[in-house]
Amino acid sequence: MNPIHLEPLEEHDFRRLFELCAFGDEELKPDLKSKLQLIGQQILQKLHGLPLAGKALGSLLRTRLDEKFWKAVLESEWWEEDFAVSSILPSLGLGYQHLSANMKQCFAYASVFPKAYVFQKERLVHMWIAQGFIQSKSQGRMRLEDIGSQIFDELADRYFFLGKQDGGYMMHDLIRELAVCVSLEECCVVKDDEPVEIPPTVRHLTFTAAKLDAVREVHKFRKVRTLIFFHEYDPREFYAVLEDILENIKSLRVLDLSYVRMGLKKLPDAICDLSHLRYLDISHTKIRQLPKSFSRLCHLQVLNVKGCFFLYKLTEGMDRLISLRYFYAEPGKISLINGIGKLTNLQELEEFRVARKRGHQIGELKHLRNLRRRLCIQNLENVESKEEAMEAQLKDKHQLNDVSNIWTEDREGLRGDLDMDILEGLEPPCGLKRLDIMFYGGLRCPTW
Repeated sequence: MNPIHLEPLEEHDFRRLFELCAFGDEELKPDLKSKLQLIGQQILQKLHGLPLAGKALGSLLRTRLDEKFWKAVLESEWWEEDFAVSSILPSLGLGYQHLSANMKQCFAYASVFPKAYVFQKERLVHMWIAQGFIQSKSQGRMRLEDIGSQIFDELADRYFFLGKQDGGYMMHDLIRELAVCVSLEECCVVKDDEPVEIPPTVRHLTFTAAKLDAVREVHKFRKVRTLIFFHEYDPREFYAVLEDILENIKSLRVLDLSYVRMGLKKLPDAICDLSHLRYLDISHTKIRQLPKSFSRLCHLQVLNVKGCFFLYKLTEGMDRLISLRYFYAEPGKISLINGIGKLTNLQELEEFRVARKRGHQIGELKHLRNLRRRLCIQNLENVESKEEAMEAQLKDKHQLNDVSNIWTEDREGLRGDLDMDILEGLEPPCGLKRLDIMFYGGLRCPTW
């Protein structure tokens, strides 16, 4: 199939696109708008009818609708800068230049992902937080995730990320070239078809190479903070290489092994010595168990073991992962954690299975005050009284918007009065949007 070559937009259409991005629905004084349109016309001549350039620069100019700022953009030295890569448009570089310092860090970090990679917003924000790019603001009590989400949205508004219909995001090739260019000394993607010399200052490394030759050299780069592998390898060979890496690189904050899949059956014990590790993704691998000292990872914020169908049990002491904010796993694995109530930083817990043994009673929910989105409480027949149900303190979890209270369907003997007492004790937060009650044996609704 022959390629289709797209021509630049006609002048009239390009001007309409640019002004839509620059002015939007803003109502400006006629005199000011006229002056800005005149400056905009001069800027347009530098963009050569390229839609991405028009949208990116228009969104930048929209942030400050004043004559002085627009003139500064028009007269910027970036129009004369070849920026080391001739295909990168100066207009895109201008957009980057006007980002805040931490937004520049976040944008540059995206270059560690290969070309045509589909980004998931939440996943990328978690990695930014793990790297320390997101700082809490002095005013208010915004979560780091919310600040990171705002940064992502602003980058997307400026067309550094392009939304897809399935909810993911991609980077235009030119935008990615810009990200690569501004992060040359710190980010590196190692591929088979393009020999790459890893800079000694590298901090973030990704491997799409099928051969392990380059991976074997990683242990030399002691300051690496990110390691992502996008290929499956022979399990024995990869384990030996990974063990060598983890024994020598103690600065790792992000480790993503999810794409290794069949090539990973166990984690080296050396991973337990990574005191700076914040983000670990081993989802969809064939891992059968976690190292015995796994609970020493006291700074771990995100752990993803979804799709690890051979991981039948968790190591003891998971309740000591006190920094854990997100534990992505099937509900059956989450219920294996004894004393989950000690993980007070948890932001999400989709399902909690009540049991009568210590460490699994409903009171474990008491101190999980940061839970948000959805919570499903299963096996409520294991709650003995209204007072015990009240220990969950559901009504104080104001970030929850979806709660399910579920008894076992085929339990022996109905305890109508007790069920009513238990439901009475499970008063939900006042801002709840959805409440499901299933297999309830009571005859009346709670008073709340």
